[in-house]
Amino acid sequence: MILEVKKLINSREGTAEGRFEPALTERDFPTGFLLRAPAMAEYHLARQGEKAALQLKILCPALIQCDRCLKQVERDYRFATDYLIGEADWTGEPELPIDGYGRLDLDELCYQEILLNLPSSLLCSDDCQGLCPVCGKPVEAGCSCCQNVGDDRLSILKQLLS
Repeated sequence: MILEVKKLINSREGTAEGRFEPALTERDFPTGFLLRAPAMAEYHLARQGEKAALQLKILCPALIQCDRCLKQVERDYRFATDYLIGEADWTGEPELPIDGYGRLDLDELCYQEILLNLPSSLLCSDDCQGLCPVCGKPVEAGCSCCQNVGDDRLSILKQLLS
């Protein structure tokens, strides 16, 4: 979706808002992250003098693979960001996906926001214990061999403490 920021700043109306589904199906995401449904986004653009204030909200329904236990879990990620866009954003070196005519690519902006705001570690829960280093089963599933595992390299220290 293309949003004409320059046109809005130069008009008397001064606001634009709407909802849309960003085109993200052909995009690459980090390993273990898949969209389970189309993302939804809302935008509100309002003129503020010579600039425009953009509020962008994204709902991203995803299927993630936990980095610790490898279980797949459905998650909804919500992102909200605010931008202040002026003429320097389309005439200079743009930080936003905006062309020289003041047209902002909201699909690309949503993609960038999702990538920047995803947690660095995708977990099924904050207290996920991961996989057992001995048998490879999830510890939460009742693996008992994990408690009996010790590090033989440090066994001499146990003798000193006894």
